[in-house]
Amino acid sequence: MSSEEIDPRFDTPANADVLRYLRRELPSAHSDLSEELTRSVAGLSDVETYCPTQWSYAFVVLHGPDQTIFGLAAGMSALAYRLAPARLPAALEDGAWPAPELGRDWVRFEPWTDEPLAESRRRLARWCRAAAEDAGAV
Repeated sequence: MSSEEIDPRFDTPANADVLRYLRRELPSAHSDLSEELTRSVAGLSDVETYCPTQWSYAFVVLHGPDQTIFGLAAGMSALAYRLAPARLPAALEDGAWPAPELGRDWVRFEPWTDEPLAESRRRLARWCRAAAEDAGAV
């Protein structure tokens, strides 16, 4: 995959930091991680997923109608969401950690923890909804 394969509709100022990361790192995403990202968006209208080369397990992003990226599956074990600055302290308190390589408003969450899987999925869905709201996607 090359950086040219990232759909140019995402080339917006709001996506500059995360696109810089994606083009530099060209990350892949484990299929289980991508599935958890897709599951976290269930029930949210006007939210879409994008993967430049699904057959090769490339990264997966979530975005709204204006193409603002607010969710990311990349790597083996952590989902990332872009949140409004006011939400960051609560996210960190809920187990997230900063993801400055994606941008200053991004945090990562581990989807597989010691808590029951159903609770982990509810937690991720809450943060996905918050990220979608902050991106104006819901």
